[in-house]
Amino acid sequence: MSAVVFCGPSVTPEDARAVLPEASFRGPAGCGDVYRAARERPRVIALCDGYFDHLPPVWHEEILWALSQGIRVYGASSMGALRAAELAPFGMIGVGVIFEQYRDGLLDSDDEVAVVHQSEAHGYRPLSEALVNIRATLARAAADGAIDAGSVPRWVALARRSFYPERSFEALLSRAASSELSSDETERLRRWLHAHGVVNQKRLDAFALLQRVQSDLRDDDRSRAEPLFELENTNAWHVLRTKLDHEQSPAAKPFIAAPRTRPAPASPRTALDVPPAVWADALERSLALLLADSSGVRPDTEEVQRESETFRGLRGLLSPEQTAAWLASNDLDPRDFSALIREEHLIRRFRARARALASAQIANALRLRGEYALEKPNIDSD
Repeated sequence: MSAVVFCGPSVTPEDARAVLPEASFRGPAGCGDVYRAARERPRVIALCDGYFDHLPPVWHEEILWALSQGIRVYGASSMGALRAAELAPFGMIGVGVIFEQYRDGLLDSDDEVAVVHQSEAHGYRPLSEALVNIRATLARAAADGAIDAGSVPRWVALARRSFYPERSFEALLSRAASSELSSDETERLRRWLHAHGVVNQKRLDAFALLQRVQSDLRDDDRSRAEPLFELENTNAWHVLRTKLDHEQSPAAKPFIAAPRTRPAPASPRTALDVPPAVWADALERSLALLLADSSGVRPDTEEVQRESETFRGLRGLLSPEQTAAWLASNDLDPRDFSALIREEHLIRRFRARARALASAQIANALRLRGEYALEKPNIDSD
């Protein structure tokens, strides 16, 4: 096998195959997928897309292990650009504008490339817009004179304030109406987008990667690349590698969310038939979220990822199949799960403050219910 490529939604496997027909295409990569591919001994592994919050992401160690085996590993576009910027000193080959921006420190957050997308059956179609694409589009619009170059940072900041599954140009234009951005510029941008469309920098970089791999494979003498380091066998890597080596199916497919098959309840629960403990928890959660919103706190993708790993670990959701089953049984898709985990992070940060506010109102609540009883101290007199 010459190459294994992890891609979708930056570029679909079907489109990528037209550039690199001899490659094996695997969809977005999760934790362990690069190691599984490396065990098949390809000459090249190319990483474009990978999972972020509802599955553990690709580990650095599995890429380093592949490099230590003389396999050339390339990265671009999304998760690949992130990992390539981090591992370039160890020999991972980065390609494209997004990789260069991460490498040069112009970008520093996973949040820039994160999107939600549909499953393999639906061609990994994106359901949100990556912030790197929004940046590239705004830069092009400014170059064409549709918006002022000086206002580009304000547009980017407005887009960044949205949680990544909610990002789109439609949402951005809608939010601009209540910002300091002028209505005239908003309308000019709207017309420009209608005429020119979005600059899909992730897709452009993915094709640049595929063309680089095609060129290198054609010119390669088929010798293995010499590793630039000696891989340290840490305990965490040893545990993960042992687990992966003992899998029944070494070619396990990446996670695909199960479709929603459960019928909607005939009569949804109202507040009246929810157990008091659940109702109280829901009220406390709502208060914590309101406090978070009023404080302007916006968790980044790394914080959401850590929250996701903790959440799944506590519930034993340690494999794609277990996660898919949990999502299906709770009537959630990956977009819903991302929103849930973001809320969990905010609630955990603000729950103590919400409880303190609620505790301060207990006495008044009892007074208003006529159930407040104050015991006067027993004073002895001579």
